[in-house]
Amino acid sequence: MAKNQITEAELAAMAGDTRKILKKQKKVQIVIPTDPDKPYEDFYQGFINGVPFSYPRNELIEVPESVAALINDNLKTVKMKKDLEDEYKGRGKLVRDDSREEALANAQAILGITNVNTTEG
Repeated sequence: MAKNQITEAELAAMAGDTRKILKKQKKVQIVIPTDPDKPYEDFYQGFINGVPFSYPRNELIEVPESVAALINDNLKTVKMKKDLEDEYKGRGKLVRDDSREEALANAQAILGITNVNTTEG
């Protein structure tokens, strides 16, 4: 076994400890919104130290504070990703396999590069 590998017994113990900690934590009320990229998902699902959780979206629910923080951080990250995608939308050109050579030629011309390996690999 690798030096830092976690055994099944250690993982089970961590999950048990995590469940106990989550049960003791203060509960907070939140509403998890629909993910615009996945409107068909009715539940927000994840894991904390091997402990699964699943909460309905668009309903007022009570969750442990650490779960609320995790969900909040994830929602912020998703929003930041979406904002970046929106900011750069339309600025670039989608490169398909059939236009690879054209894209390389354009890049060479723009950047002033004269010696580029155009073989794939």
